Parts: sequence; structure tokens; C-alpha cells
Amino acid sequence: MAVWQRERFVMRTENPVKTKNPYETSRFFRGLASPLAKIADEDNSRQRQFPLKTPHAFSESSSIPGKTQPQPESTPSEHSVKAAMLRILTCIAITLLTSLSLAQEPGAGDGTNPLSEERLAELDNDFQSLLDESAATIARNPQSLRGYSEHGDALFFLGRFKEAVADYDQMIELEPKEKASHWRRGIALFYAGQFEDAAAQFESYHSFDQIDRENGIWRYLSQHRAHGQAKAREGLLKYQKDDREPFPAVYKLFAGTMTPEEILEQINTAKISKTEREKRLFYAHLYIGLNHAVEGEDEQARKHLALATRNTWGPTAGYGPHYMWQVGRLHESLLRNKQSKDQPRN
Repeated sequence: MAVWQRERFVMRTENPVKTKNPYETSRFFRGLASPLAKIADEDNSRQRQFPLKTPHAFSESSSIPGKTQPQPESTPSEHSVKAAMLRILTCIAITLLTSLSLAQEPGAGDGTNPLSEERLAELDNDFQSLLDESAATIARNPQSLRGYSEHGDALFFLGRFKEAVADYDQMIELEPKEKASHWRRGIALFYAGQFEDAAAQFESYHSFDQIDRENGIWRYLSQHRAHGQAKAREGLLKYQKDDREPFPAVYKLFAGTMTPEEILEQINTAKISKTEREKRLFYAHLYIGLNHAVEGEDEQARKHLALATRNTWGPTAGYGPHYMWQVGRLHESLLRNKQSKDQPRN
């Protein structure tokens, strides 16, 4: 069984889900808390657990002034000059490396898949297995939230978006109070081409969580598809409180006040762990790519979505990030297929 299947509802802990808000890694994924509790109750007879995973821990103490040993031979002015030169050289290197990675990575605009054929076959087998298992669950218990949840996910991962929406709708019919928090339904509606319905779902989620900008991004994307950039920017949801990185910066991209290059530079120069940097780069490339996509800039969109697909953190970081990794993979595939159809045949 693949890693994503083993971790597919939440992330690992010693105890079953007992809290009302298990998704500590991302407020955008709180919406699964209540249904997961019900799903866990359904499966107690099989002693199934829906584990938790805490955020990757890292410390920035080494980057705090006074925590590192000063160089005795350097005066403060010399140190300042050296630091400034280092920052300049770092920015130049980041710009060059980013440009090279976007231009030279296989699958980043050259028509090839960012994943190997072997990996694609493994994913397809996993999704089909999940589809069959969840169909059997529904057959045993037509009231199973877990069954429809997993069946909807499998359909979405297979690119069958309208069918995924139907399963997510069935979950809401079984448990109406979960409608406001069902972010997966909003994403499925987006890819099914029901942009106004998708925007309404994300507006509903905003009443559930007024902190997480990721939801606001999806509302913007839906509004952009339905009504264009101007109205989407005019209707950007407002946030007052802090959010997890890199979303404060990424949100500014959609407001038109920050560029992709500035976002990537901010991430690459931050004094953070390698794991944290990989996480932030995953979300940055994903949403930079999606922004290019709604603007009709397919080539640039594919480059960033391919980088998000190759990211090592996304597919193994737990249920929510994994779902978003699938979103990036699927959107890159849709653009690649479109590019292939648009190319003239000899």
C-alpha cells in the first residue's frame, strides 16, 4: 500500500481522533474534523485509526542575533558590508537557479510528464484500489461517510471531477451541517467547471474559518474563472490575523502586490529548516502555477506546477497537503494534454 493510502485521512499519532479540530497543520483542512470523527466511529469495529501528524518542527534560534559566535577579527561595519554583499550574491544566485530550474527541468514545458511512467502506474493502481474498496464500503453501509469520502477522493484523483462532486454532495446529504466546511467539494466543483458554485462553497467556508488565506485563494481562482480578474480582485476576502507561511506572501500575489520572483526569493533566503523550505516552495509553486493558469499563461503555469509535482514534501506530508499535491499534478496534466492537442500534427 502506498504512503498516501496509509496516511490518507490525517497523520500519524498513537490515539484515534478525539478532538474537534484535528488538522493542526492547516486551518484550511479543519473542515474534515467532524466527518473524520464520525468516520472513525464507523470503523471502530475494525480498530481503524485516523492519526494526526504535527507540523515539521524546526528552530530558528541559530538565526537570532546573539545566538551565533561573532568573528573577533571583524568590526561591526565590516560585518555589515559582508552581510550586505552576501545578501546580494544570494539573491543573484537564487534568481539564476530558479530560472535554470524552470527552463531545464524535464516536464517543465517540454511536453513530458514530471512523474515517471512507473510512478503514474503506481498511482493509478492505488486510486483504482481505493475506488473499489470504498465502493465495497458503501455497498455494505449506504450511510457511510467514510465510504463516500474515500470514493469521492479516488474519483477526483482519477480526474473524474463531476463524479467526485456527486460523492461529496452525498456526504452533505448524509450530514448537512458539514456543507460549510467541505473544501474538497469546492475544489472538485472548480475542476468540474462549476465556478460560481465553487466560489459559493469557499465563501461558505470563510464563515467557518476567517484566518486561512488558502481558502481565499480558491475563492479568487473560482471568481476569476467565472467573472475575470478585476471582479476577483475586487472580491478578495479580507484577513486580519496571521496565517501560516507562505500564505501571507502568496495571497499578495493574487492581490497584485507581490511577484512570483519576490515570493520565491523570500522563501529561499529565509532562515528555516530544509523541510520547512521544501514545504513553502511546494505551496508557492502550486499557487504561482495556478495563478498563471487562470491568467491563460499555460506555459508558465506548467513550469511551476511541474516543480510542485516534483516537490518531495507535498505527497508525503499528510492528508491535506497530499490532496493539494494531487491538485497540482492533475492541473499540470490537464495543461500538458491541452498543449499536446493544440500542437499541429505533421
